Amino acid sequence: MSHSALRYTRSVKLLLTGPRGVGKSTLIAHVLARTGVRYGGFRTERAPDGTVWLHDLLSGDRAPVGRYDPRARRMCPLPVGFENLGVRALQRALQEQHVELLVLDELGWLEGEADCPRFRATVRAAFLSAKPLLGVLRAGQEQFWREILSLPGVELIEVTQANRERLVSMLIMKLGWGESDEREDAAADRGLVAR
Repeated sequence: MSHSALRYTRSVKLLLTGPRGVGKSTLIAHVLARTGVRYGGFRTERAPDGTVWLHDLLSGDRAPVGRYDPRARRMCPLPVGFENLGVRALQRALQEQHVELLVLDELGWLEGEADCPRFRATVRAAFLSAKPLLGVLRAGQEQFWREILSLPGVELIEVTQANRERLVSMLIMKLGWGESDEREDAAADRGLVAR
């Protein structure tokens, strides 16, 4: 399969969910590497100090969107990061012609709990757009994103240790980017070839 020949053929919206550390973000990285698709959107990352950062995948900019409060013994959302950089990252990915895939890694309770209506509206616009979308929905957060999950074309896929090795090819096929090469996948799953 020629990576340069891959183009999306339909507006599929795939959300991965599953336990923390099962490999949801790693699956997205493998899909991006195997397809060579041009992507935009955001990813979040928790730093050792307890800060959650949102990274714009096109510009490389980052902003804090959550911080652990030791007195309250909980993570507290920082809505400004969602409302500013989060909105810009998604709007840029939606508007840029060269962006072939929207990546939202991850949606969770921080933005559900935070007062960030512009961010939520921009996430909704991403799900209603013609561009395919691959994202992560933090397990147990479906109540905050019920409206998104009910939109046409949105599919929630549970990632487990048992199925994660097979999911890369399945995701590529669901996104409409070509046939899966089962032999290559089987060899990669056994560690015989690099992905």
